[in-house]
Order: sequence, then C-alpha cells, then structure tokens
Amino acid sequence: MKLKMKIRTLLLVTGIVFTMPVASHAMTLSEYIAQYNPTQAEEIAGAIYQTSAQYGIDPLFMASVFYVESNFHNSAVSSAGARGIAQLMPGTADYLNVDPSDPYQNIEGGTRYMKEMLDGQNPNNPYRYNLALASYNAGPGNVNGYAPSYTWDYIESIRKEYDKLKTIIDGTPGPWTVPMPDEEPKPSVYHRKRPTKRERLARAIIQLRKERRLQKQKENIT
Repeated sequence: MKLKMKIRTLLLVTGIVFTMPVASHAMTLSEYIAQYNPTQAEEIAGAIYQTSAQYGIDPLFMASVFYVESNFHNSAVSSAGARGIAQLMPGTADYLNVDPSDPYQNIEGGTRYMKEMLDGQNPNNPYRYNLALASYNAGPGNVNGYAPSYTWDYIESIRKEYDKLKTIIDGTPGPWTVPMPDEEPKPSVYHRKRPTKRERLARAIIQLRKERRLQKQKENIT
C-alpha cells in the first residue's frame, strides 16, 4: 500500500505519465465467430484463414461474406436451397466438387468461388469487388458490367461488416476502399428500378430450375 502511494506521489511530482500497452485488437476472429457459433468457432476461423491465404483473399473480407450469408452456421439453408456457411447452391457445390455439408469444404468452395468472381472482373476496375459480390449473390450470368439494384443491400451489408471486423480484429478501421454503386461516376448504369418481390421470386425460381436441370444432366451423364 505504501509503495503504491509513493509511486502515485512520484508521478504527480514529476508529471510522468505511464501508459499500459494496449492490444491492437479487441478480439480474435475465432472469438468473434464464437458469438454466433461457439461450438465450431475455432474450426471455422482456421478454415477461413487457411483458404483465404490459399486463394489470396483478405480473410476478414471472406469472414464478412460468411457472416452475412449464414451467421457462420453450416446448418443454414436458404429458401432457394443454398446451403452452409458460404450458402452454396447445389449446382455450384457440384461445379466446385465440394460437399456443402462439410464446414471446411463449404468454406473452401465459397472462397474459391469468390476468387473466380474476382478474377472475372477487370483488375483495373475500382468497382470489381462490388461486381464480384453481386456475382456471388445473384449469379455471374445476372451481372453484366453493373451490380443489379437488388444486390445493393447485400453489398452494403458486407461492407459494413468488413469495416467492423477490421476495427475490432485488426485494430484499424476499414476503410472499405471500394465505392458503392451510388458513388459510381456513371450512376445511370446502376440506378435502375428496384425489382418487385414478385420479380425477385421469379428470378429465384428460374435460378432454382436451372440448378435442378444441371443436376439432372449430371445424373444422366453418370
């Protein structure tokens, strides 16, 4: 107790201020994922880091995608039939030759597919991440040089999540350097009428039928 008082007095007299070292991040990726999937957090974080390094993608970018897609739950199944952490459609999983029920394969497949979406864009295009995300979400066949308006909320959700992860894990705020569609130099390319619920449902049905046809074709071949 006397020692503490002496130290306090010394600090007051000399005006010296000591600062304790502060960690550069608030938590690890595994700890962050554990908030949503505590039983598989370490496995998922490890798979994200490993596959992201394999394909040369920022792991926090992929973690942001997987959070928005499934909250890191491999049991997640969408109304259109997309499965797992990366929300792979059956036809996409077949194309990637992965088992979507296996968490690691699902993450690896999703990361590899995102790499393909990125590689399909002009590397000099500052909006290539928008286009890659739109392709991942809506299918590359529905992204012809612009991000359809019905993918904007998806892109924005991932951007916000990425900024958050960069802040709490890397200790530095994003910033997401990729402008959103409404910041594009040619907004007329993006500012198209937002499709109605009926139109979105029709597109989902068309996509599902396409996936089923591909599945049947594969079954007939084998």
